[in-house]
Order: sequence, then structure tokens, then C-alpha cells
Amino acid sequence: MSHAAFARVDPFAGLVAHSPEVLGMAHCLDSPDQSPRPFGAYCFKLNFTPTSVMANAIAHPDHIEFTPILYTAANVTGKFTKDNFGHGVECPAGFQHAAVVGRKAGDEGIGVPSGGFFVMFFG
Repeated sequence: MSHAAFARVDPFAGLVAHSPEVLGMAHCLDSPDQSPRPFGAYCFKLNFTPTSVMANAIAHPDHIEFTPILYTAANVTGKFTKDNFGHGVECPAGFQHAAVVGRKAGDEGIGVPSGGFFVMFFG
């Protein structure tokens, strides 16, 4: 049986729309001290195990071309990426089905597009 789900994330309001299969969203954690990252990296709880995740930026008049680039991961445990300071990024327990991280150019680090993004999950 195949599954699919979607979510829309606003950089200020958080999870603003989603299909019933999306059970929640949490901010990723900064690995050294386990504090939530305020923006740019999100983890999702689903009612199925995804095999692929896709994210698309939502257009906004203040966008800078090609930034940030959205990276996705399915079934994340432990440190799955690093920020521009070398700090590990991980998902909190219970929200490890999928993750979306926005990477800005150069040394600007992690962030999301001004218009937010849509994310689709498939399993």
C-alpha cells in the first residue's frame, strides 16, 4: 500500500496546512545543547514511514534567486547535517519521520524562503 502526504510551512507561523497523515511538526534541535533551532530546520511526525520527501519553496517578492536551497531527508536519527558553525542538527524524539533544512549561500547558514515551503512525503 502506498502513502502520500503534504504540509505547508510558513517561516513565521509554522505548520499552517497539512493532510491528515501529517501528525505534527517540530523545530530541529542544535545537537550540542539540544535547544530548538528557531528557524530553517523542521522535523515531521507522520502516520506512515516515508521513503522519499520533496520540498518546494513558495514564491515571495523578497526572494533572492536560488536561496535558500531546501534539502530533505526521510527517517532521520541522530545528527543528520551540520550548520555553518559545525554544530550538528537533529530531530527530536517522535518527529523523526522526515526533515527539511534550508541552506543559504556562503556562510549565512540555515534558513527558509520568505514565502515558506510545501513538502510532500511518499511511502
